[in-house]
Amino acid sequence: FKRKACLKQHIDECPQAAKCPGCLQHVAKDEFLVHKNTCSGFTACRFCKHRVDNAKVAAHTAFCPKATACLGCQQQVSKEDMLTHCKDCHSCEQCQFCMAYLRRGSMSPHLCKCPKAAMCSGCHQHVAKDQLVEHKSTCSGFIACPFCQLRVLKTKLLAHTAICPKAATCVGCLQRVAAERRSAHRSECTAFAQCSFCQAFKRKACLKTHIDECPQAAKCTGCLQHVAK
Repeated sequence: FKRKACLKQHIDECPQAAKCPGCLQHVAKDEFLVHKNTCSGFTACRFCKHRVDNAKVAAHTAFCPKATACLGCQQQVSKEDMLTHCKDCHSCEQCQFCMAYLRRGSMSPHLCKCPKAAMCSGCHQHVAKDQLVEHKSTCSGFIACPFCQLRVLKTKLLAHTAICPKAATCVGCLQRVAAERRSAHRSECTAFAQCSFCQAFKRKACLKTHIDECPQAAKCTGCLQHVAK
């Protein structure tokens, strides 16, 4: 028994009593958990169901281990329901390559580092990494080399044909031609003329010098014309 004037102070210090932070009432320590489950000063967290002081609900939900913030709308959502939430959230959009959900408007920077996507150097569009080779076979930004058939960027076709192992440079017109057609090209090339004595094709600028030295021709000392030996 305590004097009425001292009873309040005694209850505050009583080892058998505990003050509920929700309703601020004192309850027996061994009944505190039961009281907490029904106390109007506590609210059950909608994610982990842990009962939290009404004044601390917002702080608790922000760090609740069973919840996470939606990248789009920033609302706290149950981790278990996040995929369902993102499908319906107007602030989210889904990457078509890795299927991750992102904040709407952040797709461009995401695609630059998406592990499942690659940018085509021809059309500058993003395609699935495992479909890049197939995409290049039909991409309008690429063209097949006329000699080796390798598809190269249109902007680099000239540089490629200059070193293509399947091509050779005509010494007459200086054009690149298929290596296997080099001989046939000479008979068609306007920069070449055929020696009428040995039938060899020579550059027109060098034909006169060639005829002077041609083993199948001889220069007449009378008329100074070349004739077949």
